[in-house]
Amino acid sequence: MDICSVRKKAKKFVTVYYLKMAWVMILIAVSLGLPRVINVSSLKIYSDLYIGVGSMQQGLLILAAFKLVLMNSIRALPIYMAVFVCIDEGHTNLVDNLYRTLFTMVSFLCIPVIYAMINMLYHVKYSFGMPAYMMLCVMFLFVKTELKHVKLLSKSIFLALLLMGFQWLDIVPFLSKYGFGHGEVSADVKSIAEVTDSTGVLTFSALVFFVIFTSNALMILKILMDQNRILDAAETQKKMEMQLVEARIQGLKARTYEEQQYLVHDLKSPLTSIQALVSVSEMITVNPKVKEYMSRVSESVEQLNIMISEILNENKRKVILVEELLLGIMSQISSLEGNESVCFKCKCKDAYISVNRVRFSRMIINVVTNSIAALPPHRGRVDIRIHSIGQDIIIEIEDNGTGIEPDLISQIWEKGFSTKDSFGLGLTYIKNVVERHDGLIEMRSIVDQGTTTWIKIPRVEWEVGNEENINYR
Repeated sequence: MDICSVRKKAKKFVTVYYLKMAWVMILIAVSLGLPRVINVSSLKIYSDLYIGVGSMQQGLLILAAFKLVLMNSIRALPIYMAVFVCIDEGHTNLVDNLYRTLFTMVSFLCIPVIYAMINMLYHVKYSFGMPAYMMLCVMFLFVKTELKHVKLLSKSIFLALLLMGFQWLDIVPFLSKYGFGHGEVSADVKSIAEVTDSTGVLTFSALVFFVIFTSNALMILKILMDQNRILDAAETQKKMEMQLVEARIQGLKARTYEEQQYLVHDLKSPLTSIQALVSVSEMITVNPKVKEYMSRVSESVEQLNIMISEILNENKRKVILVEELLLGIMSQISSLEGNESVCFKCKCKDAYISVNRVRFSRMIINVVTNSIAALPPHRGRVDIRIHSIGQDIIIEIEDNGTGIEPDLISQIWEKGFSTKDSFGLGLTYIKNVVERHDGLIEMRSIVDQGTTTWIKIPRVEWEVGNEENINYR
């Protein structure tokens, strides 16, 4: 994994972390503000209870109980969700199980702290009874399921339904001795039910609603687990496909390197013979003109021999003029289809650069080929501009082609990525060549307007007559 990918993942991790922490703070703020808006008075719970007692209407008692459960659930949900986000984040980022458990316990302690803050603000005492303990146990087990592909909203729906189900147990009269319904309003509802002889109706209604909400929560949990399993399988399959592509790429590179070795050997053999014949001819001839021609042929053969060696040795570089590189690139582009659309402009022909001429030229040709392929018919243009800024040489390749989609531009340098039916090696090769020359490459694109590629490599100070090759790394 290259440094750019690591930085991108680290940036994404930090962004997600701060976003989640922001949600936690918002949820806590909401939980502290809800009692002012949603309370016993605003929902007229005691009004329904008094009217129900006066008229002996069991329906009003059930309505008051429903309002109470709804109020408790709405006010408690932001608190539990804030704690859940914290323990979920801790479980995701902490590796050691001991640290995970300790972090979970500390997060759980936030609930009574928030309860105490609400009591200080509004003199409203939240009961930390059995439903709270049950929710904490469920949240702890829920995090253990590691539903990493399920969105927070889906998890919130599950927890909200389960919370409402547990809240109904608070108003079941016979569960009071087991730690349920110790809140002031819950106790009043059960007392009035006993006075109005509605204990059986209240118990039946509460248990029915408990079963409804809990069963729905469990069904949603089953759906979420199935969804996570499917997405997990898809992710595993994608990783296997990427590994297969990587293996195919490595095999292709190995085969290409082997073929290059054979090609270099086949090319060098006749060159050696030519060099020997030229040397012999130069020795036996007495004609100065022929000697000069033989010398030129010998130099050309030597240059060709060096270029062939550069094919295999990618770290071998030679200091050349920018103009010399440009002439070689122009010569190769002239044989491409669509070459009439390519324009050159160089403002630093006398500058020197240290490059592997074969590989660097091939890299530039790849960029230009991609630009030509993206051009619209009859009005396409590719501009190659070379200039210097300080101690750097800037090669700018701009086209007015189809461009690249914004959501794809961040993926273009990834190995295996391609918008065509290919292995996706071209752009990866381009980036690798630039980086091996201690350079930087950047690409910007606008759909239907074109793409611009900037390549920056260092220029070198060079004295004429120094023919030493430079090897890096």
